[in-house]
Amino acid sequence: MIKKIVELCIKQKGLLIALICMVFAIGGMYYVQLPRTSFPKVTIPSAVVTAVAPGLTSEEIEKEVTKKLENAVMDISGFKESTSQSMNNASVVVIRLKNSLTDAEVNSSFIELRQKMEAVKLELPDTVSSVTVNTDVSDSASLILAVSSNTVSNDELSERAIELQDKLKQIDGVSKVRVLGNSTGEISIVVNANKLNQMNLSLTEIVQKIGANNSIIPIGSIQLEDDNSISVNTSGRYSSIEQIENIIIGSTDSNTLIRLKDIADIKYKDADNSPYYLFGDTKSVTVALYFHEGLNVVGMGDETRQTIEDFKAGLPETIQINEVYFQSDDVKSDINNFVVNLLEAVLIVMLIVMVGMNFRNGLVISLAIPLSIFASFIVMKFVGEEIHFMSLTALIMVLGMLGDSSIVVSDSIQTYIDTGIDKIEACVNGTKAVAVSVFLSMLTAVMTFASMLTLSGINRQVIIAIPIVIISCLVISFIIAIFVTPVFCYIFLKPTKKGKGKKNSIVLRTYEAVSKYTFKHKKRTIFAAIGIIVLFGAIMTNSKMDIMPKVNKKYVLIDIQNYQEDNFKQTEKIVANVKDIINRQPETVSCYSGVGIGIPSYSFAVNEKGASDSTGDMVVKIDLKKGGRFKTTAEMVGFLQEEINASISNAYVVVNQIGIIPETETPIGINLYGDDMALMNEAEAQIVSVLNGIEGITAVSSDSYYSNPEYFVNMNDNKMNAMGLLKSSVQSELNIAVSGRTASVGYDHGKEYKINVKSDISGLDALEKYRVKSSTGAKYMIKQFADFDLSTSMNTIKHIDGQRVISIGGYAQYGYNAAALQNEFVKAIKNIEVPNGVVVDTTPSKDAAEAMSAMGMAGVLSMVVIFLILYLQFKSVKQLLLIFSSLPLGITSGIAAVYLTGNSLSFFVMLGIISMLGIVLANAIVLVDYINTERRNGLSTNEACQSAGVKRLRPILMSTLTTVFGLIPLAMSGQVLFVPLAILLMTALSFCMIFNLVMVPLLYSIIEK
Repeated sequence: MIKKIVELCIKQKGLLIALICMVFAIGGMYYVQLPRTSFPKVTIPSAVVTAVAPGLTSEEIEKEVTKKLENAVMDISGFKESTSQSMNNASVVVIRLKNSLTDAEVNSSFIELRQKMEAVKLELPDTVSSVTVNTDVSDSASLILAVSSNTVSNDELSERAIELQDKLKQIDGVSKVRVLGNSTGEISIVVNANKLNQMNLSLTEIVQKIGANNSIIPIGSIQLEDDNSISVNTSGRYSSIEQIENIIIGSTDSNTLIRLKDIADIKYKDADNSPYYLFGDTKSVTVALYFHEGLNVVGMGDETRQTIEDFKAGLPETIQINEVYFQSDDVKSDINNFVVNLLEAVLIVMLIVMVGMNFRNGLVISLAIPLSIFASFIVMKFVGEEIHFMSLTALIMVLGMLGDSSIVVSDSIQTYIDTGIDKIEACVNGTKAVAVSVFLSMLTAVMTFASMLTLSGINRQVIIAIPIVIISCLVISFIIAIFVTPVFCYIFLKPTKKGKGKKNSIVLRTYEAVSKYTFKHKKRTIFAAIGIIVLFGAIMTNSKMDIMPKVNKKYVLIDIQNYQEDNFKQTEKIVANVKDIINRQPETVSCYSGVGIGIPSYSFAVNEKGASDSTGDMVVKIDLKKGGRFKTTAEMVGFLQEEINASISNAYVVVNQIGIIPETETPIGINLYGDDMALMNEAEAQIVSVLNGIEGITAVSSDSYYSNPEYFVNMNDNKMNAMGLLKSSVQSELNIAVSGRTASVGYDHGKEYKINVKSDISGLDALEKYRVKSSTGAKYMIKQFADFDLSTSMNTIKHIDGQRVISIGGYAQYGYNAAALQNEFVKAIKNIEVPNGVVVDTTPSKDAAEAMSAMGMAGVLSMVVIFLILYLQFKSVKQLLLIFSSLPLGITSGIAAVYLTGNSLSFFVMLGIISMLGIVLANAIVLVDYINTERRNGLSTNEACQSAGVKRLRPILMSTLTTVFGLIPLAMSGQVLFVPLAILLMTALSFCMIFNLVMVPLLYSIIEK
């Protein structure tokens, strides 16, 4: 069959060349069209349930709301974990589903979640005003803009931001545009409490009067004489602040009218404690743009930027629009760097082939490599894969393997051509002679990577591009080797002239000398090999673990949490202090801050923080070249963390960098579980003290329980009944007086503004003397029917899986390993006497273990499948064990090299180990298969082993060198995710090549003696 197809391809070489040109053209076109992103989207299957219950304390929320929500969500299919926060007036429950769920299963679980939340609403207190379910928590913006000015009002900035929003929505490919931080101004009505006390009027009535004077009720229509009708409407809404000032609220004893402005200060102002953004030191409104998934965001960049530039041209000079983050630029930079690495790798591989083989053989193989790559772009287009770090890394990893099959076929054909037979016959026979071994080598490598397709959930999302791209390339390269390479050989190859290949003869003579020595000193050679494996094994035991390293990008992320949960003013000061530190750094290009509000997520790995009085958020764009102090973002992150720790003590501040999956917890930490908050706090204090004492740990955090001081108004029922007072009316009046209330909403030229009413009460004495109106019309001071006590209320109560928890954690300083520090931390707290009833969980996260376990199972599965496939071919367990014999050396040498180069073991190193298995086995398969062939040709076992080693030296040497040298650009790329992977593969393949060439023939001669 192969013979006929190869003959047909050679005879129809013109048509074949035309097809090859089509592959190059279509592949190039699809490469341009393929969607681009920095990383594949990684979505942790999670949802957030929020219940709002005004008036309930955190402890009441915990008992009456949170626990009921938690009990309901724990029954959801695929449930993994829940975390919750019970705070005054609200409950927030975050649900995590199992990472292994498919998209369909996740969607089904979310439908079930919504149904359960509808059912549980009936069990909640009547005070619960709303229960919302958000399942879209992983959306990230493709573009973040700051609409900024120091001279115009926030209202005008908001108007401009909304105008820009409308423009951006019109771009084809934009899914949505959000405007954040656009809180409008308000009309503030601050009522003088002393004057109000002297009037027979309450704040509640003032609120009602303002609302009643700002309403429009449909009048209807009237019939005209000609049987037509016309609608009738009236004026109603406020059109000026003077109208509000002149509202009549009462009269004096002498019938002098009292207007609202007589007892209140009324003015237009920005809302108090309203969250806002800053670009540098300039107040800003945020515009966040989201592209549809599956687009080439790089190609969208020019049109989007042109729309923004056109809009900016119509703005006054006092308003600026600055880019905080643009995914198009970020992806373009990342992809360009990787494409450069890929092109460098292609050139290196082609150069190695040209130098290691004669020019004509090198040309044949060099043509096969780009053809395989362009054909893979066609496959990627049809399977819906994108261009990103992972897919391009896969191309670099497989690059050296793309020529392996062609090298073996070309070398075999050259051997037949050198015998002097007809060229077509030489091409056919040469291809047929190695077709089985080449197929088995390809199949072995394919099955190694195919095992990764068994992964699911997050793990699958991270690496799915690697098996898809590599398997596609391997299958394509095999097809090219069997059916295209013979045609190139027919066109280009000629009989080898005498005197050619002098460089190869030196390598050959060296190999022959080593081979003779090993066969003469078999025991010594075997013991030496075992000793080397043991040495590498001892070295690799020192390796440190870092499951998912961060990316070396030009952004620094800063998360700020004020220890005082409801102190917005202090949060402002803390953000300003952190910003001052950032601005002093020469590497800082720009700083965007959220005060009381989080910046929209701009990466799948960055969680959006929402809004609260204690929240501060920053994204800092940096240029490390400007300062010349740091080589990596991680170094600058470590430096900034130390600077901030030394300056700020009243807030929890974490300096971080972008990863590829969202962080759900601190890398170093434990959880304390219990029911008694006092006992939990006692244990927490001891453990935090230990954690602070460990060198290398920074940004220590703890969720201890504490009480916030508060004034408690203890109302006397008997006195209130006698006065005709109701608790609800008193509480409502005090709520307006202290916190304020929106009386109505006004509109001015399409602009909405709130009309807020509150009193000028300040201090406990003024509160005690404040008068509330009873149902009889009389007014009473609060101290006449209530006592004032200094009381406390509990801060936020947190749960994990329904249990009260205190999470204690920290981050590793630059130069320290988080896993090693976690082990040290766990050992250090073993001697602490924890109070009865408190449970210490030292393994709060199972994600890392699940990821490594899943990769390990994939590796084991691939080995089992490969073993079964090879057994069908070799029918010998001894020979299969021989094929697998280089793996211990490959694994130990690779991991040892990762350690010796100062890198940590990670999810991607594990990926490299699995990748290495298929590549290493391919060379061993070709060698063992050739030894069997030589034995069938009549050679003795020893002769066959030595002959096969000599004859397979060049293809094995070339296939390994092309892979190893092709990985050099990746190893030197500086990307912490892939450098260890490249180092492991380069080292493991080099040592395994030597092992296969030296030890496999030797061991074969022993086991088949």
